[in-house]
Amino acid sequence: MIIFFSKCVLTVFGLGFFPFAPGTVASLAGIVIGGLLITLEYGYLYLIILPLLFWWLGTICLKASISSFASNDPSEVVIDELVGQLVALWPLTLGLFAIESGLLTNDTILLFLAQNHHSNPLFQNLISYLIPLDKYLFLSLLSLFLLFRFFDIKKPFWVGRIDRQKTTNSIMLDDIVAGLFAGAVFLTFIFLFYVLSLFSGLAIID
Repeated sequence: MIIFFSKCVLTVFGLGFFPFAPGTVASLAGIVIGGLLITLEYGYLYLIILPLLFWWLGTICLKASISSFASNDPSEVVIDELVGQLVALWPLTLGLFAIESGLLTNDTILLFLAQNHHSNPLFQNLISYLIPLDKYLFLSLLSLFLLFRFFDIKKPFWVGRIDRQKTTNSIMLDDIVAGLFAGAVFLTFIFLFYVLSLFSGLAIID
């Protein structure tokens, strides 16, 4: 019974048996879950807590049942891709926290943009990428999905080093690090995008 439950968790209830690119399918599931969480009250908390909970549960299930799989890093185990993709969405929690805490609201954001940056679409993109306005939410999710898949597949830097350890801990940890890299690149891109807009003369700072 424990082995069966562990395999359900590790394969994300069968997604790991998808015949084509099961890791990508699990990442898409993470995007869907993250997109739904964003619509909930205090969604930023769920986006932080849920991947940590899945990490803990996945690690326990791996240690309990890894010997029942054909290899030490079986392709059907995709809970790591789900967790890594959810971690990659953490940059979106910045905007969610600002809204949920009352620091910012959609109305005040749009009013600020209208009054101070009406001629600066680049600045609007900067804000909107981090604050889940419906107009830019899909593009943000797509960007974070592609970035995570890149780091998860290519495994550069620390991601590859951790993956080569081939331990029960490394199965989960390399995808978490890939998610952190994806989120960091996303934030860096948005920041540089805004800085370039300043040098181009399109941004207005009062």
